[in-house]
Amino acid sequence: MRTLSTGMSAAIASEQAIGAWLLQVSLTSTFYYTNADVDIPYGGNKYISRGFEVTEIQQSANFSNDLATIEFDNVGREMSALFLAEDVANKTVICNLAIINANTYQVSAAAEMLRGYITAWNIDEEKASIKLGSEFMLWSKKTLRLPTPNCPWSFKGTECAYAGDSDWCDKSPERCAVLDNYVNFGGRKFISDIEGQKIFWGPRGY
Repeated sequence: MRTLSTGMSAAIASEQAIGAWLLQVSLTSTFYYTNADVDIPYGGNKYISRGFEVTEIQQSANFSNDLATIEFDNVGREMSALFLAEDVANKTVICNLAIINANTYQVSAAAEMLRGYITAWNIDEEKASIKLGSEFMLWSKKTLRLPTPNCPWSFKGTECAYAGDSDWCDKSPERCAVLDNYVNFGGRKFISDIEGQKIFWGPRGY
């Protein structure tokens, strides 16, 4: 989330100003939408007029839980086709608040309010909505499995892919090398190598 500059606040207060959202949705291709009544040129791109609203904007103290929901009109199924054509999870959406001159329909000021990732979507006969999460949420992710110095794969399984004559493996990197299958080793050998070692940082080894 962002706070508005003094100039932006003054533009909003102007009697000739119209407020509108400018969305940049970066999927396989980049789409530009505005909820203004007409198409809006801005930053070298044409923002296509489309019915939508930005709701449920939330901000946390550490920015990791910044959220917003964007609801698109979906009567013509255009948004359904867009969301179902590819995996949209974690794709970037930039929400800009623009102040537009009511006479010329030119953008007089704009501010980025949220840059987020698509975390969920929902489609029905009338609406297509996406939920956005802040980029800071990536720092809060937890791994599905802990790194280990031994191989986690099942011997001769899909990931292991060993097809030789041996019928045993202790899942150590040494055994994997003996079997000439180290290219498929799934462990993290360096973890045991640095265990208990003193780590130095910087050019002087502080």
